[in-house]
Amino acid sequence: MKFLIIILFLFFSKPLFSQSLKDSLFGGKLKVDTGVVVSSQKEEKRVNVKSEFESVFPAGEQAWREFLSLNMDKIVELALKNQVPKGKYELLVSFITNIDSTLSIYELKCIPYNSYIEKEVIKVFEKSPNWYPASQNGKYVKYFHKQPLTFNVQ
Repeated sequence: MKFLIIILFLFFSKPLFSQSLKDSLFGGKLKVDTGVVVSSQKEEKRVNVKSEFESVFPAGEQAWREFLSLNMDKIVELALKNQVPKGKYELLVSFITNIDSTLSIYELKCIPYNSYIEKEVIKVFEKSPNWYPASQNGKYVKYFHKQPLTFNVQ
C-alpha cells in the first residue's frame, strides 16, 4: 500500500510540462520556480516575484539588453543637449509585466536625482515591446522585475 501511495505521489507531483518542452517553448531561458508571492486581498492586485513561468522579453534577455542599450545611449545624447549636469547617474527601475503583456513602472530611483533622466527612462519603458506574461497554475499573472541602469553623462 505504501508503495502504491509513493508511486501515485510521484506521478501527480510532477510538473505539467517537462523541462525540455519548456526549453523548446521558451528558448531554454526559462526558470521554473514557485515560491514567495506578494499580494493584497484582491486577486487582480497580486504581483508575483516568483512564478512557474517568469515573464520574458519576446526575443530573449540579450535582445532586452540591446533594446535598453540602444535607447539609453539616446538618453545620454539628449541629456547632453538639454544641459543635464555631467556625472554618473545610477537608476533602479522596478517594473511589472502585466497580464496583458505591457509594462508598468512601479518605482524609479535615480542617484543623484535628475527628473529629466527619470522622465526619459519612463518613455523607454513605455515604448518597450510587449513581453510574454508570467504564469502561475495555468493563469497569467503580474510579475515584478528590477532593472539597474547606469548613465555616464560627460
